[in-house]
Amino acid sequence: MSISVSMRLVSIALLFGCTIQLLAKDHKQAQKAVLPKHVLVGYWQNFVSPDTAVQTLMQVPANYTMVEIAFANPNRPIDGGVSFEIDPQLAKAVPGGYSTARFTEDIKTLHRQGRFVLLSIGGQHRSFALTSDVMVSNFVSSTTALIQRFGFDGIDIDLENVITADNYKYLESALRQLSEQSTKPMITLAPQTNDMLPANPRLDNYMKIAVDLGDAITMVNTQFYNSGTKRGRDGKVYIAGTIDFVTSLTDAMLQYLDPARVGVGFPITPKDRGYLEPEMVNAVLDCLTAGTNCGSYVPVAKYPSLRGAMFWSTNWDAASGNKFGNSTATHLKALAK
Repeated sequence: MSISVSMRLVSIALLFGCTIQLLAKDHKQAQKAVLPKHVLVGYWQNFVSPDTAVQTLMQVPANYTMVEIAFANPNRPIDGGVSFEIDPQLAKAVPGGYSTARFTEDIKTLHRQGRFVLLSIGGQHRSFALTSDVMVSNFVSSTTALIQRFGFDGIDIDLENVITADNYKYLESALRQLSEQSTKPMITLAPQTNDMLPANPRLDNYMKIAVDLGDAITMVNTQFYNSGTKRGRDGKVYIAGTIDFVTSLTDAMLQYLDPARVGVGFPITPKDRGYLEPEMVNAVLDCLTAGTNCGSYVPVAKYPSLRGAMFWSTNWDAASGNKFGNSTATHLKALAK
C-alpha cells in the first residue's frame, strides 16, 4: 500500500471518527430540554374519576407543552422506590383498550411534536417521605429505570403533606443525584401553597430545595388551590380563588426564585377551592408579567420571563371543552411576542 493511500485512509478514519463524535454530541444536545419562553403544563390522569373525560396521552391537546403523568406508584411496603403501569380501569375505559406499549408510543409521538412528558410522583393518595439514604438510593434507581423504560423527560415531585424540615434533605439529595446524571432529566416541583411560604418557619423544605438546587429544577408549579386564606408579600390576608391571592403569593415566592423557573398552578374544576375562570387566569399572568389587569395587589416588580401556568388537569379541561388550555395557551403565545 502506498504512503499516499495510507494517509488518505487515515484521514478518512479521522474524519469518520470526528463525524461520529459530532453525531453523538448532537444527540446529547437533542436530549437536553429546551423550553419555550412560556409553557402550559397539564396533568394527565392515569386513573378514571367522576365528571372528567377519559383520555389517552395522544388526546391531550397540543396546547399543553409539558404533560405530567399522574401518578407513579410507591412500592409497598414504602422503601423509596416507585413503579408505573397504565391503570387497569383506564385501560378498559379507553375504546379499544390502552396498553403500556401504546402509551409508550404516545410519548414518542409527543416528543416528535416538541412536547415534554414527565412522570409525577406523589399526589394526594400516593405521597411518601424519603427518610434515609437507602430510600434515596431506591428512589434514584427506580425513577432512573422508569425514565429509561418509557422515555420520560424527567420527573415531577408532588409529594404532599410529608416533606418536613427534618427530612427534606433526603429528597434534595435524591433530586441532586438525578440532576447530576449525564442525561440531565427535567425535574419539576408541584408544592402546595403552604410548602412555598417564605415566612412560614416550619416549612424549610420545598422552597429550600428549589433555592438550593437552582437551575437543576426546571419549573416550580405551585398549587394555588385548596389552601384557604394566606398572607401575601405585603402582609395582608388574601382569599383563595381571587387574582390577589395568586399574584401576592407568587410575588412573595419570586423574592427567592428565578421567574423563568416558576409556573402558576390553577384548578380547572369549581369543586376545588381556588378556582378561577379562564379570563381571571389570564389576568393573573398579565399582572405578574406586565403589571396590568391586577386586582388590588400590584407586584413589586414585573416578571416578563415568568415561565407559564399549570392546570389540574387535562382531563378536567377536556370535560370543559378544553376552554382553559385553549384560552391560556393563546394568551401565553401573545405574552411571548
